[in-house]
Amino acid sequence: LMLAVRGDDVIGMLHAGIHSEDICRLLDSEWKGGSRGYIALLCVDHDERKKGIGGALWERGGQYLQGTSDIIVDGQCLNIFYGNSDVPRAPFWGTPEGIGIDWGDGETRRFLAQQGFSARYRALHMEAAIGGASPSRDSFPLAEMRVDVIPNLLPIVGEGMDLAQRFPSPADFSSVVAMAGERVVAALTFYRMREVPGAPFAIYESMTAEEHRGRGIGKAVLARALDEMRRAGGTTCQVITIPDISHSAQHFYASFGFVPCAEWAIF
Repeated sequence: LMLAVRGDDVIGMLHAGIHSEDICRLLDSEWKGGSRGYIALLCVDHDERKKGIGGALWERGGQYLQGTSDIIVDGQCLNIFYGNSDVPRAPFWGTPEGIGIDWGDGETRRFLAQQGFSARYRALHMEAAIGGASPSRDSFPLAEMRVDVIPNLLPIVGEGMDLAQRFPSPADFSSVVAMAGERVVAALTFYRMREVPGAPFAIYESMTAEEHRGRGIGKAVLARALDEMRRAGGTTCQVITIPDISHSAQHFYASFGFVPCAEWAIF
């Protein structure tokens, strides 16, 4: 963690880290070898910008990461400090994903472009009230399927529950699963962002097996999840979608009352 300090005030910071070669191979089976450096956090006080502080921090970070095979700006929650890749939870940024650059922040995006990094995607941050406006799960009957809610468990769509990843307490999330026999055909994991004002709920991931799509299963699972959030006293739910990857996801959530509330740059 590199800090820029004036007097007693921190006016900028950069957090850099290194993924070992073993971690890189675990994340990418075709990894070319060596470690990977990442920039996990970069921030300069707005009143202190355009004074070379960001550039100086970046240079210091580059010195620390010298010798790594390559360097990325970590916008995929792959670090243990600010993302939610290890367990569903509110990241440092207070959004459902570890995203920190507003799409409209052209100044920061231009700075990163000068370092050789361009945004890969524009993420759409959506929010919905869950006070009763969304469709009931009873609107989506599922023949020969059961829908269960299981705490502290991440199921694998297409597999049995015996392969689900279990987390001990105090993990604080639940998964709604649609089962056909002993096989998970759809799942949605949600959690409460207790660190965020208002403690909204957030969707960590939602997936339906490809051969079962278009039958209303995903909607039934989401409706059940919203029911559970409502019973727990939740008033809002947030999710982040990437229209360039899945345009249908935006329409899927919009059908439940989700509306855009922010846009983020993913690097």
